[in-house]
Formats: sequence, structure tokens, C-alpha cells
Amino acid sequence: MKNTILIAALFVTSLLAAQNNQTKPEKGQKTKPTPEQRAEMRTKELTLALGLNDEQAKEVRALEENRAKQHDAKKGEMVKMKEKNVNRTEEEKIKMRSDMLEKDNAFQNEMKKILSDEQFGKWEQMREDKMKERKNEFKDKNQHKGKGNKTHKK
Repeated sequence: MKNTILIAALFVTSLLAAQNNQTKPEKGQKTKPTPEQRAEMRTKELTLALGLNDEQAKEVRALEENRAKQHDAKKGEMVKMKEKNVNRTEEEKIKMRSDMLEKDNAFQNEMKKILSDEQFGKWEQMREDKMKERKNEFKDKNQHKGKGNKTHKK
């Protein structure tokens, strides 16, 4: 009888542990928000920062969600190419950069239609500040990589 209870308790414990492993990411592993969740977070940020009304927030959310879905699709393509060890030609890289700039320009034009002039100016300033911040983070990251590493290519 005691053995049966002990076995049942072990079985239940192992089931719970297995279920926990399935629902939680491993330590150090990040869970990525869905495009919808990213769009919702971004819309809330912009609503607070720019004072968007309900209609503006709705339009911005739709725009951000579309952008996030396109980003995920493009990222999926990039991962597949990397897995296959496919290197892009210079022409492909230039075209990809050009496409990205066109999409960004179109996004900016859509935001200009949605936002007031004052909101748009503030939004542009926020973008510039964020780009500067990312540039500095990238610079700092690369400086740390290079410290103590005095290998030279010949």
C-alpha cells in the first residue's frame, strides 16, 4: 500500500515537472512576443508618448502589426538562408537594403497621415534618439569584443 502511494506520488511529481518544462523556457532562454503582442506594446508606448486618440491608436496598431509580421517573415527567410550557408552577392545586398529603405519610407508616410504635425515631429525625434542609442550600443559592443584581442589578419 505504501509502495503504491509512493509510486503514485512520484508519477504525479514527474508529470508536473514535465509539464513545467513544456510551459517555461529554459533558464537564460527568452520567449519572443508575437507580432500582435509587439504591435500592442508599441502602440501603447506611442499612445503614452504622443497622446494618441482612440482612432489614431487603432490605425497605428494595424500599421505596427503589419510591419511586425513582415519583419518576422523576412527574418524567417534570413534564418533559412543562413542555415543553408547561402551568401548574398553585393547586388542582392544592395537590393535588400533598398527594399528596406522603401518599406521604411512607406511606413513613415503612413505615420505622417495618421499623426498630427506636432505628434509626427515628436515621433521622428523619438526615432532619431533610438537610432543613436542603438548605434552607441553597437559601438560599445564591438569595442568590448576587440579588447585584449590583438590578432591581425594578413
